[in-house]
Amino acid sequence: MHSRSRRPPGKLQIDGKSNNKIDLLSGTEDLLHNINIGNTILKAFESKPNFVGQIDAMTEEQTTYQQMRENSVKCALWFKQLRCKKNIIAICTRHKMLEYIPFLASLYVGAIINPWDKKYMEDDVRIMYFLFIYKPDIIFIDSDNYEFFTSTIKRNKINIDPKIITFDRIEGVDSLESILNNDFDKTKIDSFSCVNIKPMDTIAIMFSHSATGYFDSKISIPYVALTYPSNQEVPVMFSGDIGLWYASLNWGYGVILTVRCILSYVTVIKCPTFTDKTMYETIEKYKISWLFLENKMCNKNMFCTDIRMYDISSLKELVIDDSTMNFSDAQEELRDKFINVPIVQVYSITKICIIAAYQRGYPQLGSSGYVAKNVQLHFTNMHSEKILDPCRTGMIWYKFMFKWCSPQTCKLQNSSEKWDYTGDYGYYNRDGEIFVIDKVKDLIKYRIFYLSPTRIENMLLRHPAVSGVAVGSVPHSTNGHCPVAYVKEKCGVEVTEDELKEFVAENLPDIFNLRGGLHFKTDMPLLPNGKVDRILAAHEAFN
Repeated sequence: MHSRSRRPPGKLQIDGKSNNKIDLLSGTEDLLHNINIGNTILKAFESKPNFVGQIDAMTEEQTTYQQMRENSVKCALWFKQLRCKKNIIAICTRHKMLEYIPFLASLYVGAIINPWDKKYMEDDVRIMYFLFIYKPDIIFIDSDNYEFFTSTIKRNKINIDPKIITFDRIEGVDSLESILNNDFDKTKIDSFSCVNIKPMDTIAIMFSHSATGYFDSKISIPYVALTYPSNQEVPVMFSGDIGLWYASLNWGYGVILTVRCILSYVTVIKCPTFTDKTMYETIEKYKISWLFLENKMCNKNMFCTDIRMYDISSLKELVIDDSTMNFSDAQEELRDKFINVPIVQVYSITKICIIAAYQRGYPQLGSSGYVAKNVQLHFTNMHSEKILDPCRTGMIWYKFMFKWCSPQTCKLQNSSEKWDYTGDYGYYNRDGEIFVIDKVKDLIKYRIFYLSPTRIENMLLRHPAVSGVAVGSVPHSTNGHCPVAYVKEKCGVEVTEDELKEFVAENLPDIFNLRGGLHFKTDMPLLPNGKVDRILAAHEAFN
């Protein structure tokens, strides 16, 4: 059994210039050389050609490093023929065993990937949104979506004409299969070399997995995120590990994990769908070493199967992303189920997908852990730039600590000379443990208090009659704004407005009472990341 080490908590450093800031004192001298990750991936493939890089949990199909290298290089050579450098390559597929091919090929040639969620390929509005916002030059889609996608472009007279590649063959259309079957010169495959990319160049753009609205929802993952020290800490990886996550590349961590697993010689199990029963079965069958779940998978309704029926003793770490705040209830329930497994929630700078903090040791429920390696955080007053003491809520700011190259050959100072705003609201305790409450833009200003709508939503979702909820605010003459909820009932279950208001009043402090009202909805509008669109939910309730 591997020993999975944990770094010590971040320390509280006080100095005259910056007042109070949370700083991990070790690790700030780590150097980030301008590494060519593409060539490093190819060397990893070459060093262990028979190593199994991924396994399909349904069919048990295996892909070796030799196959992954050959497939990705062939696709990259095809990109080079099209002169794809700096182009945007969209990927939207249910074929999880194949999505690595255009992704790695894009990385090799310096193009940018734009992952889409496959379930939005049947919606005109979603397709038009992604085309107009992200403007892909090439898009890889499943063959059964080709006709609808092309007809959407024609029907809406969209003046955007990306080159379309299907994952399966369609007569007269370029396909990934036909690309891989091209008669490429073996010498070109064997001698292929990747382009150099600058550390802050973008490798992926996508809709944020933590966005609560369309405004400011676009994130850009820089090249440096693949090698940043804090992103190498979670999950803990050892050569020969078996890793599992369910989201595709349109989940920011999916991009980072795909590269990390290749370089760490970790076999990834690919599962098409998530249920707690099939997850336990997969852990037992494949002896999963670590599991990385999206936060939305971890509410109490997702874990109904008796975990004691399965042997999950191989699992050494369960990691949860930070897409939803106020996670204490789910953390407690997961601890009760995964009794001997460390459960680690991470907190990242969403817009660039770099981990800023994560749990270790014995964290308090609801915390996001301690500051990660090569990161500094501080918290400021909502109305001034005053840096706050422990246990005072405010806006969260970050600064990265690293150097691009060796001091013997480079005179550049630490890359980040200024503090950047995370967009989040929270506090840290006297031990340096961080608590993220919500997005600042989503807070409800009730009298002198800033209320988290996510906290109210999470509480309402605990009610057995509620299947979906969005919480917003309505203006009030004396109180500023009051919380209002828009609720979708579960099919066949009835509940009254007063019952749900009372449920909130009984389980949350008085300031969270739904003084703005509660409205029932037959349908809940969703964002591309699967979250409820709060603004549209409120608009539809009154129209």
